[in-house]
Amino acid sequence: MYTIGIHYGHDSNVSLIEDGKCIFAISEERLTRVKFDNRWPKEGIKYIFEKFKLNPENIAAVAVVGSSKQEETSGGSIENIYKKFGKQTNSFIKMISRIINPFDNIFDFLKIRKKITISFIKKKIFELGIKNDRIFFLDHHFCHAVGAFYASNFKEALIITCDGKGDDSCHKSFIGSKNENGLSSLKFIAKSDPIDSIGFFYSTITEFLGFKRMRHEGKITGLAAFGTKDYDNDISPIGLSSNGLSLKNNLIKEKIKKSKFFLFLKFFLLDPKMFCKILFNNAAIKGRFSQLTLKKFVSTKFIKEDKANVAKYAQTVLENTLRQLIQNTLKIVKVSKICLSGGVFANVKLNQKIYEITKKEIYVMPGMDDGGLSIGAGLYIYERNLKKPIIEKFENIYYGPSYDEKYILEVLNNSGFKFEKIEFIEKKIAENLAAGSIVGRFDGSMEWGPRALGNRSILANAKNKEINTILNNRLSRTEFMPFAPIILEEDADNYFENYKKFKCFEFMTMTLKVRDGKIQKIPAVVHTDNTARPQCVKKNINKSLYILLQEYKKFSEIPVLINTSFNLHEEPIVCTPNDALKALERNAVDFLAIGNFWVENKSV
Repeated sequence: MYTIGIHYGHDSNVSLIEDGKCIFAISEERLTRVKFDNRWPKEGIKYIFEKFKLNPENIAAVAVVGSSKQEETSGGSIENIYKKFGKQTNSFIKMISRIINPFDNIFDFLKIRKKITISFIKKKIFELGIKNDRIFFLDHHFCHAVGAFYASNFKEALIITCDGKGDDSCHKSFIGSKNENGLSSLKFIAKSDPIDSIGFFYSTITEFLGFKRMRHEGKITGLAAFGTKDYDNDISPIGLSSNGLSLKNNLIKEKIKKSKFFLFLKFFLLDPKMFCKILFNNAAIKGRFSQLTLKKFVSTKFIKEDKANVAKYAQTVLENTLRQLIQNTLKIVKVSKICLSGGVFANVKLNQKIYEITKKEIYVMPGMDDGGLSIGAGLYIYERNLKKPIIEKFENIYYGPSYDEKYILEVLNNSGFKFEKIEFIEKKIAENLAAGSIVGRFDGSMEWGPRALGNRSILANAKNKEINTILNNRLSRTEFMPFAPIILEEDADNYFENYKKFKCFEFMTMTLKVRDGKIQKIPAVVHTDNTARPQCVKKNINKSLYILLQEYKKFSEIPVLINTSFNLHEEPIVCTPNDALKALERNAVDFLAIGNFWVENKSV
């Protein structure tokens, strides 16, 4: 029997669970080619139904992320809800949307948009032949937390989730544990309201510096290392509650947080135009007010400040606040391991700081952002319904689509590109990388999560520091952090300080200091603060990538390569052979190694 996990919202995604193991997972954007696609994941659902020949009889349950008691599934205005479910809108719907939205925002008990969305979701699932008694709605942060705990394989751990907002929270803390039968349970400790979101703070800085919020936060992380000012003792707009276990927005008075009347009044006085826009079109009044106060604070504080210093301020606030929250929680929870999940923990520098300060074994969920939510939901419902422990070990997270040689050959024959089949293609790739070429690698099943892990990657020589500029220009990217290194696991300790065989370093979810004697050997992957974000490759996890690194080491005496996601700026990672060929055609890479085929960037 199968269990399906579905996340509908920012970065919609779907997962398929069979007998306690994830057998497929994908974000909708990879199929639709719409970055962070937030519509109902119909393409992902269609894909798994066709590939695995699903039918109502072999589906035990469907787990949907977003508690039915909260606003997570509301999706904004009624007009937007219709669009996200692929339904036609007309003048009547637009008019009704503008009438109902403000009433729904003012009167909490109405929940009209939530009811419409829930009915749409149930109808979509019912169209698959699945009845309501097999549909379960789960809390956003709980899905982040339970997914991370399953993935860690820890028997006991503190679990911290943190993002911009999900359901009724921007952060939650849990204790995860397994009983003698291997069944997991989570005990709730604390949470933070969306109005106190440190994720909103970081996104506000992102937008203030001219980048896209909820998309370019990683640029701020990289830029922060160039800042020269010390902000450790500076005023922080986001602090901690009186017990130190929750976040607190220091810019907003408690009476405003607790009273919708005072919140609406203050919002209107601050920005009447924005207030009216949000009131008529959006459900997240608290969140938008929080962002507005943060924006005004940042605009006043940093009128003429250098961008790098502003970024450093944001990073300092983030690191100090969450470090202290976790340390406070560890005082009441005596555990040796920590799980981290939620979009805030895509911040690899933050994860390094937590690792160094707590000196605990850290596990960062590989799909820490919303793109990983459906797996937690699907696995939890499987375990809860069948009372059987999860057997998924999250060692191999290549959960996405794969394409056999016959299909690839057919695509290549129709492409017009010059290509040849090479049995030992890893050696061919290594030889060209050693000579300075940039190679797109497309192999096996697609990676799950935001990081490219060798199957949909662009590879390059790490010796040449100028390669970062070359790659950024070719990929139309603007990055302040160098591209990440991949390295043979047995060589990792020789190159990185404090390296331990944590899964974090298999999935590129944390930075480490590069050893002094190695910086000159791999300058292209070392940031200005002498850190890098490694992917340590094991032979039993990705044999082809492991062999490739071995071959490259023979040519260069260095077991390290640049690995960045195989995509152009603002596009999802390539998914299909045709996607990869389009990237080659647009000069993203010099050569494409797709399966055992070597493709040149020129016509036959």
